[in-house]
Amino acid sequence: MNRMISYLLAVVLLASATTAGSAVSIAQRAGTADQSLAAWLPQATWVLTTLNGDAVAPATAPHITFAPQNTFSGFAGCNSYSGRLDQHGAQLAVITLATTRMACPDREMVLERAYLDALTAVETYRLDGGDLVLHDHTGSHRLVFEARTP
Repeated sequence: MNRMISYLLAVVLLASATTAGSAVSIAQRAGTADQSLAAWLPQATWVLTTLNGDAVAPATAPHITFAPQNTFSGFAGCNSYSGRLDQHGAQLAVITLATTRMACPDREMVLERAYLDALTAVETYRLDGGDLVLHDHTGSHRLVFEARTP
């Protein structure tokens, strides 16, 4: 029953965010970075816009989707991936990560390796407007994602 209530709350949040017309509304309604990722992120696909300070082309951008029990899955540029997070407040760490092992052109493989390296280096997250920003131990913006709702 609690899972159903959480799901309905997430749907209401996303519906009201869509009505408001911006990803910023999603972040504002979701609360602060201390709120559990799984409490409201499962309904959005987060598309990478910036990797280690460099813009990422939308056509080849990796993406991530968060699910209950701090699990996640997505596309890394060439291969699919999934894993599990350890999350306490704004602290965040990838504790397991698995990928498929397809070979792709060098350009995609370079993007994928940089993305997965940055993802596994994440230690904190925060919401910046409508963006999800993941930081490493130095506080550097390693990954910046934009929410895309279905």
